[in-house]
Amino acid sequence: MNQPKLQKIEEWNEKIMMPVIFVGPILSLPQLYNVWFESHQGVSVITWTAYFVTQIFWLIHAFKYRDSANILAGVLWLIIEFLIILGLFVR
Repeated sequence: MNQPKLQKIEEWNEKIMMPVIFVGPILSLPQLYNVWFESHQGVSVITWTAYFVTQIFWLIHAFKYRDSANILAGVLWLIIEFLIILGLFVR
């Protein structure tokens, strides 16, 4: 791939990353709502705990490379995952 085209792709990617960071956690809000206010039947504490643990490793990696986009995404995901896990134990 030629250099100008690659640079355009990288610039485009940088512009869309901040909004995209919020998409995953926002898409998990219905799951969070269901766990806390509806039924949590069929929601696996093992799966969400595994997501939480793996996210910790991703967050450490993001801090190591000072990747602010992935740090923000990691923190948002940890919050969502923690609240889902907590809801599974509390309810």
